[in-house]
Amino acid sequence: MRSLVSLWFPDFPVERFIRARIKTGRKPPTKGLPFALVESGKSGLRLIAVNATARSFGLMRGMRLADARAQLPELLTEPHEPEEDMNSLLGLCRWMERYSPWVAPDPPDGILLDVTGVPHLFGGEQRMMAEMRSRLAQYGFSVRIGQGATLGAAWALAHYSSVDLLELPVEALRLPPTMVETLMRLGLERIGDLIPLPRD
Repeated sequence: MRSLVSLWFPDFPVERFIRARIKTGRKPPTKGLPFALVESGKSGLRLIAVNATARSFGLMRGMRLADARAQLPELLTEPHEPEEDMNSLLGLCRWMERYSPWVAPDPPDGILLDVTGVPHLFGGEQRMMAEMRSRLAQYGFSVRIGQGATLGAAWALAHYSSVDLLELPVEALRLPPTMVETLMRLGLERIGDLIPLPRD
């Protein structure tokens, strides 16, 4: 059976930015203070990524900067650098080749690997996953790891905390937002709710 792994870096843009600042000898955002990366949009600047402190104040991706500043005047911001994010993600992919002969980016904040037949080289699946998590943390990246027989299952388990795929929300199927809204209106909230239904 194939063994596929999805790595999801929930704070990738912020952690990548901090790592880049440290590597180039520039001062990173002060730890513990609310911080966000921003990007221009049709209605002005919007938050693209926020750190844990900003999230604790209710700020989230997609908010208008003006609204965020009204809610939290002390919010620190820097411009988002999407090209640097992608370069860093590709660099991590090359680094992850030590664990798999097949590694692919899953933009904007993930990596996919086929580890079929590999875990025994690292002392088993659990030890291999623990090593991945530990070494990525040393580089300044927090990661959530999902493993399954398909890429979809691995992705869903990385993004949603559950060991039972049927208990995951329908969003874990990576459906278009409009389809998710329709399913929710019909009372179909979990993947398990869809199984008994006719395929059509």
